[in-house]
Amino acid sequence: MLALGIDTSTSHGSVGLSDDRGPVSQIEMNSTSNHAERLLPAVQSLLAGAGFRFDQLDLIAVATGPGSFTGVRIGMATAKGLS
Repeated sequence: MLALGIDTSTSHGSVGLSDDRGPVSQIEMNSTSNHAERLLPAVQSLLAGAGFRFDQLDLIAVATGPGSFTGVRIGMATAKGLS
């Protein structure tokens, strides 16, 4: 099973991939731009760097906080759009 994890509840945020054996890769989004601008490019970079495509994802998990409501909303909306 290939899982994508999204955490946009903090100002930095991160995305990560995990499979049946454990963590595969992670990107921390340390940037001055907001989550809406950097989340999808980070996911694309994460998947490409690990040799996977969007259609290979089995699961998408999103952190729900505590943290920024707007950040959590961006993470949830992105996960819903990807699924």
